[in-house]
Amino acid sequence: MAHVLNYSPAGMIDPLAHPGVVLWEFAANGHFAVLIFFTISGFVLSYPYFVGGKTGHDLALDALNRMPRLMIPVFITGMLCYGIQAFSDEITGGVQLAPFSSPGWIERWDVEGWSFVRTAQFLLTQVFFGYSEAETININLWTMPIEFAFSFFVFGIVALTLSRIRFAGLLVCIGIVGILSWRADAIEYLLKGLAGSTFFLGIGIAYYLDHIRAAVGRWPGLPYVLMIGGLALSSVLYLVFQGIAAHVDPYGIPGFIIGMLVAIGLSLVLSFGIARHIEIPVIGWMRFYLRQGLWRAQDS
Repeated sequence: MAHVLNYSPAGMIDPLAHPGVVLWEFAANGHFAVLIFFTISGFVLSYPYFVGGKTGHDLALDALNRMPRLMIPVFITGMLCYGIQAFSDEITGGVQLAPFSSPGWIERWDVEGWSFVRTAQFLLTQVFFGYSEAETININLWTMPIEFAFSFFVFGIVALTLSRIRFAGLLVCIGIVGILSWRADAIEYLLKGLAGSTFFLGIGIAYYLDHIRAAVGRWPGLPYVLMIGGLALSSVLYLVFQGIAAHVDPYGIPGFIIGMLVAIGLSLVLSFGIARHIEIPVIGWMRFYLRQGLWRAQDS
């Protein structure tokens, strides 16, 4: 929802700019959603080890697999984004930003000066190490170096719980090197570090999940209530947003709604198709050969 709002017509009020609409600001806060994502990531990476579903033998493979596991979807979707941006710029002559209310943000997607080869090189070599928000065709890649670096801190904590002290130290060092490679100023370092710290919240939830389950056991339907409530809140707030916009300049609102539905629909179809037919098979193939290599190294 937050990303869709960046493409709203210039005639529509931006609810994020109006502090009076507090609930809407909260729901349309994309950065908050990213923090939730990081928390979930910390949870799913550590939980299988805490419950015994995975052991120390899986840890090295998971850590080794982390970069290609993240790089494959980043590369595929990054090249797709490049193609879409280059094509749209070609057919519109570079004037497609005029009707939108947030051109400053959207212009950071501009592919002018980027070639297919340069984009591929950037996605393969500069997203996880040496990343800079000033040198990317897609500003939303800022999440990936955080995901990569803090993943090793997660595995490091897991290694400590498995009493693999030296391996834990190695994983933490890799995470630190990843963070130090970010090409960012002090404020950006601080903000990214704070965002990454939510991984540890996810680890804590995973570690204490049995206690958490016991605490909410008296309300077994609570997760469903929260899910349905969240969907209802989002729907109501969107209607509120449309009501606010209708009292201003209604130019472009029908087109925006149609475009939003088409964009979300295409995103779902593309993400499902790419994940099902490209990402998952390639990751499975790569994980198989990584496992074979790791076994050979251990045998030797």
